[in-house]
Amino acid sequence: MENLTAKIKEILDTPNDKIDIDSAALVLLKVNRNRILNQNILRRNDVAKLKYELQKIYDFRSKENALNEAKELEKEVIPVIEVTLPAAEKIEATETKGMRPDHEKLPDDIKACYLENLNHYHKMRKLHEQLKLMGDAKACDRYPFLKELVDLDKEVRENLVCL
Repeated sequence: MENLTAKIKEILDTPNDKIDIDSAALVLLKVNRNRILNQNILRRNDVAKLKYELQKIYDFRSKENALNEAKELEKEVIPVIEVTLPAAEKIEATETKGMRPDHEKLPDDIKACYLENLNHYHKMRKLHEQLKLMGDAKACDRYPFLKELVDLDKEVRENLVCL
C-alpha cells in the first residue's frame, strides 16, 4: 500500500504534459476500482481529472498515515507519562449506575473493564456531540473524529466480552 502512495505522489509531482496517462489511470484503477471513471479518463485523455482523483486519494492516505503515526507515538508516550484527567472528566467507581449488585465481589480485571467502558462512553458522547456540530463540514474534516469514535466503540465491545 505504501508503494501505491509513493506512485501517486510521483504522478502528482510530474508535469501534466509528461504523464503517462495509461499507467497513471491504472494506478487510479488499482486504488478506487472505478472502471467507468478509468475508461472516461483514458477516452478523453483527461489529465486534470486524473490528477484531481489521485490528489483526493493521496490526501486521504496521508491523513490516515498521520493518524497511525500519531497513535504509535501516543502508545510510546502513555506508559512513560501518566495522563491525569480533571476530576469532572474522570469517572469514579463510587457511581453505582449500571453496576451489578455483586460488583464488589467481581475480580479486579472485570471491575477495570467496567470503569474503562464508563470512561469510553464519556469520550464517545463528547465525540458524538462534536460530530453533530460538524454537520456542514467536509467528510475529510470529520474523518479523524469518526475514526476515534469507531476505535472507542471497538474497545468497548472488546471489554464487554470480558464482562
